[in-house]
Amino acid sequence: MSRLIHSFTSYKFAVISLMGVSAFSASAFLMSTAHAEPSAGSLALSDLNTTLINQSPALQQEIKQALKAVKKDDVGCFAPVIYRPFYELNRARIAPFTCYFANNKYLTIQANTLAKLPDGKMIPFEQFLDRKTLPQGVSLEFELTSWKWTRARP
Repeated sequence: MSRLIHSFTSYKFAVISLMGVSAFSASAFLMSTAHAEPSAGSLALSDLNTTLINQSPALQQEIKQALKAVKKDDVGCFAPVIYRPFYELNRARIAPFTCYFANNKYLTIQANTLAKLPDGKMIPFEQFLDRKTLPQGVSLEFELTSWKWTRARP
């Protein structure tokens, strides 16, 4: 995989990786040699209910109130997308997740992205990236760390 420093300013995420030393965080985009620039993928806020939002009753309540205030059942979110060479995880989203409620209301959800290995062991996604071989049957799980409401697009 190509080791690059690349900034994608419209979403304010960066890929930072140095030869032999992983400085990659779950909040960074993944790139393969086949892609010239990273991108963010869209998803519905409701897609995060079982994996992330349900970890915090306080977050659930805040979202419920925000949806009621904007008179919507669901809102759109975006997050960094994984691309090849991670075949089974291709196009999966990783944290952070940013959701748009209204012109002046955004929610950014921070989480640790974890790789669940075929044997059930959970490891930080960064450690998964450092592996010499990538096993099949890997899935992603999230551990909620924080969230923040803002009036401006993050």
